[in-house]
Amino acid sequence: MKLEALLGHLFVVGGRSLTSKPPGALVQVAPRRAHRTRENDTLFLLITPAGQAQVPASFYENLAKIASEEYFKSRVGVTGALREALNAANTAIQEQNQKQATDYRAGALLMVKRSEEIFIARSGTTLCVSRQAGQYVTFPDDPEMINLMPLGSQANPILEFAHYALHPNDMFVLGDAGLAVVTDEVLQKATGTGDINQVLEILEKAVQRQAFGSIVQFVGPEGPTAPAPPSPVATASPAKTTAEIIPASESVEATPVSEGVPIASAEISDAAAPVLSETTPPLVPVDMMGTTPLQSQPDDLVENEIGTLPAPTESPQAFEPRPQPEAAAPDSDQLGVPRTLVVSALMLISNALAAIARGANTALDRILPEPEEGRRDGKVVPMNVVALIAIVVPTIIAIIVVGLVLSERDTTNFEKYRTDAVAAVDEARAFSQSSNGDDKTGSELWNIALTLTRRAFNEDPQDSEIRNLLIEAQNNIDRYDRVRRVQVTKLREYGENADLRGPIISANTVDIYTLDKARGTVYQDTMNSSGTGIIEERDVPVIQRGMRVRDYTAANLVDIEWIGNDGGAAQDNALVALDENGLLITYNPTFPPADALKLVLPPTWNRPVAIALWRQNFYVLDAGANQIWRYEPVEGSYSQVPSEYFTGSQRPDLANAVDFAIDEEGIIYILFGDGAIRKFRGGEPQTFDYFNAPVDGFTNGRALFIDNNPISYSLYMVDREHQAVYKSSFGGEINDGFKPANQLNAFDNLTGVAVDSSRGFARMYVLSGNVLYLISP
Repeated sequence: MKLEALLGHLFVVGGRSLTSKPPGALVQVAPRRAHRTRENDTLFLLITPAGQAQVPASFYENLAKIASEEYFKSRVGVTGALREALNAANTAIQEQNQKQATDYRAGALLMVKRSEEIFIARSGTTLCVSRQAGQYVTFPDDPEMINLMPLGSQANPILEFAHYALHPNDMFVLGDAGLAVVTDEVLQKATGTGDINQVLEILEKAVQRQAFGSIVQFVGPEGPTAPAPPSPVATASPAKTTAEIIPASESVEATPVSEGVPIASAEISDAAAPVLSETTPPLVPVDMMGTTPLQSQPDDLVENEIGTLPAPTESPQAFEPRPQPEAAAPDSDQLGVPRTLVVSALMLISNALAAIARGANTALDRILPEPEEGRRDGKVVPMNVVALIAIVVPTIIAIIVVGLVLSERDTTNFEKYRTDAVAAVDEARAFSQSSNGDDKTGSELWNIALTLTRRAFNEDPQDSEIRNLLIEAQNNIDRYDRVRRVQVTKLREYGENADLRGPIISANTVDIYTLDKARGTVYQDTMNSSGTGIIEERDVPVIQRGMRVRDYTAANLVDIEWIGNDGGAAQDNALVALDENGLLITYNPTFPPADALKLVLPPTWNRPVAIALWRQNFYVLDAGANQIWRYEPVEGSYSQVPSEYFTGSQRPDLANAVDFAIDEEGIIYILFGDGAIRKFRGGEPQTFDYFNAPVDGFTNGRALFIDNNPISYSLYMVDREHQAVYKSSFGGEINDGFKPANQLNAFDNLTGVAVDSSRGFARMYVLSGNVLYLISP
């Protein structure tokens, strides 16, 4: 029997039910270029949130596209192809995390319909509940086994597979952790209705703050029928009676496809959102996952994580869900416009086509008049003219029809997204104005408003109302993030895919040095006297991996600093770079070339990540050894074994340390990858607590800098999660935060910061991606 799929979506964010589909939901019929083994397959995907990081909505959409394309180009069995698709998504996440130092995770549910069979694969905290031949079935069947490691957690993802026979009226609900907390009783009640609209209504009321879900029902030509009473056996032992659970190590070939008519895109009735395309959308590169730049924006428009969904949360919030559109009336509700408008549009199209047909008929009568009866000497029209007419006329008609349809669809999407955006902004405004509203919830609401407003903006960037709402949402998020917008100037661009550290400003405040760890090179550039521009850009590195210095070969470079007089390196008043093997390379611009000193390494030397100097002493932060090595000059040279900064049995765990700095008094501040800072004096911990910090705290620290100028004495920290540089007191009070106002996404890949206050005012130099920026006062 030929079955078609009815489709609905569950999308709840911040307790609000949205009319659009979740960003990770995708349905794909076999594209034309699919391998013949896939030509009768229909793939249903749901990529779900996981982990604590706030992730752009486009991240889930891109993962779904990657998995879809990987599945349809595979030539193995269905289960093997599902594994390849999820492995591709897992690799994409890991590459994204490695290139942009993010910590993204995702869950995934993939379901394939082939003939009269269903194949499912899952990863992360995901759940599939179904009603099959009247029986209630869950996958996984044991609720205690629902939590799998999400995609992106490890090189080889943990996957589970299931295989079912398909019957008319079978219904499958694919959901994330938000659906997994719904009670089994509610899920049985929902699937037992046999109606997608009722399922959505029940689940919207049952979920708490956030949920991604897709509901698929397979029906015959007669449509859905009333469900049979549930079998008591199925309730007692749900999945074991009908489901075959396939171990992750097996690759199961599907049964041969029958010669019946395969499911085509026209046979999928989407009850809530997507229209199936006949070809897989083009892949977006992994490193482009993230926010989409504004196509056109006013001068004062600023952007921060536009299109970002909040991380999953389990805290309840009392919101009244909005009703989902009726799934059984695609002629009006699916389009999101009144039935009368649909009928009017169809009438206009029909009249237009009729007029075109009449005109074409008249033209043909003139070109090809019927010959008079009994005459055979009439003019003969060349065949190429006839062929041209046969091609041109249908093409014109097709263009007009497609243009009308696309125009109507775009208008419909914008109106739907605009309604969601306006409602979300109103909700956020009301909460912010309430006297008892907490900042964390307020921040979440404005992030939701920003996500939905951004979606509407992408449909119509010229709409002034949406543009103003976008600015309002962004400004409120900045307030919760404790940042202000500043003008940034691009000073220098380095090679593609650079991994920059520093920058280091020389003692003469004219030369500025930058380390590219990806290439193992250190560059020297010369600034003007005011430090506002680079007047001499040098592409030839002064220090680089693989160079020979004295009798040594430089290995991977760890970090760079500036050393003054009376140190113990090979040169004074020079740039100093440390490689992973303890080779200390110096470069004095007055007395080139580079020189080097081989440090004496302690037995537990492991993984150095950063260096610093205090007075004449040289310090190395060794995250692998949970230690800071202190080198003191002896007769002008770091020639002795270093001493341990941390002694005794109670030593800090430095495995996640990324940078450190030392203030004028010799107090050490260590920055960790999660944004935390720990403070030590003489190896003993001191109190350091953030306050007046961003509402959601710091989660992705990347670099630390101390301005020891007595006038501007401050600590600067780079936080990639907020795409900002924060200025803090030495006790932890956040005094300022900086984000670009004039260059979109300039700080989306922050790696370093340095401040020069020697001219009486602070100039901030920031590294992000492969660019050096200046923030002027």
